[in-house]
Amino acid sequence: KPMFQGMIQKIGFPLKLDTLLIRNGNITYGENVPPSGEHWDIHFTHLEGTVTRITSIPEYQLIYSHFDAKIKGKIEGKGNLVMDLQVPYDRDEFRLSADFRNFKLTEINAILKPIMNGDIVDGQLHRMNLDIHANPREARVNFVFDYTDLKIELFKKGTQKKNKLLSSVANLALNHSNMPGDRKYLTPSYTLRRNVYRGPFYLMWQSTKEGMLNIVPGGAAKDILRPSEK
Repeated sequence: KPMFQGMIQKIGFPLKLDTLLIRNGNITYGENVPPSGEHWDIHFTHLEGTVTRITSIPEYQLIYSHFDAKIKGKIEGKGNLVMDLQVPYDRDEFRLSADFRNFKLTEINAILKPIMNGDIVDGQLHRMNLDIHANPREARVNFVFDYTDLKIELFKKGTQKKNKLLSSVANLALNHSNMPGDRKYLTPSYTLRRNVYRGPFYLMWQSTKEGMLNIVPGGAAKDILRPSEK
């Protein structure tokens, strides 16, 4: 599937917008979960911002060289999200910086329940920063995930019942915080191969998930996700 530049190239009529204003917008991104047929969604809400220099006209694309989006909002009506996107017109790439702060990690349970093998029972996200430079083949990612007071609960296989032993072991193994100044503070950088059959929002989700798997220690992030999501 095309990324953002490819979407613009598919516009079949002349378009030139100096500024597109977004007011109280909403975007929903979801994934089907095979083989169960379940589905999960994440809702970006209260979106406010601008998209500038959008055009499908080649002459103006040469003049502008890229289009930009600057958007603020929330996730599921909570937290503080700031996104900056830059997309060149002459190649299928994009740069995205997304900064998200002040979110209770327990809210993740309701969003990702179909792909989780447990619950987050406590934890506060202070800051998540996702910086992506993507091209048609791969994404280079820098990731920050600052949290405190993380505690998880794992389920017995194939049930929604707590596995007390595995939960205790997992909570002993993980670090309950990842904050600047911590002895084992992690801010990973990594490269992901892009699935060319999926769009840019899927790439953002995969980049975020990979960062969490890298940061949350003791295998806890891997344990709480179902095998198909690891």
